[in-house]
Amino acid sequence: SGPAHIATTQGTPVIGLYAYHNPLRTAPYHNLDNVVSVYEENVQKEQGKPSNELPWATKLKGKNLMAEIQVEQVVAQMRALNLF
Repeated sequence: SGPAHIATTQGTPVIGLYAYHNPLRTAPYHNLDNVVSVYEENVQKEQGKPSNELPWATKLKGKNLMAEIQVEQVVAQMRALNLF
C-alpha cells in the first residue's frame, strides 16, 4: 500500500481496492472517492453489525474476500478518473 499513499500525495490518481480493512482508515487520503470496497458488506456478514459499531482497526478474517470485488466496479472507477 505504500506506493498508493506516496502516489496520492503527488496528485496521481489511485484506485484503492478493499475487502479486509476499513477503507476509511487505510485508503489513500486524497483518493477516498476512488475506493472500490466490499468491506462493509463483509463486515456485516462476519461480525453481524456495521463497521461503525466495531473497533476502528477491525480486520476481517474471511478467505478470498478480495475475489468479491468485481471487474466492473474497478472499470467504473477507471472511467470516472478518465483512465480507461
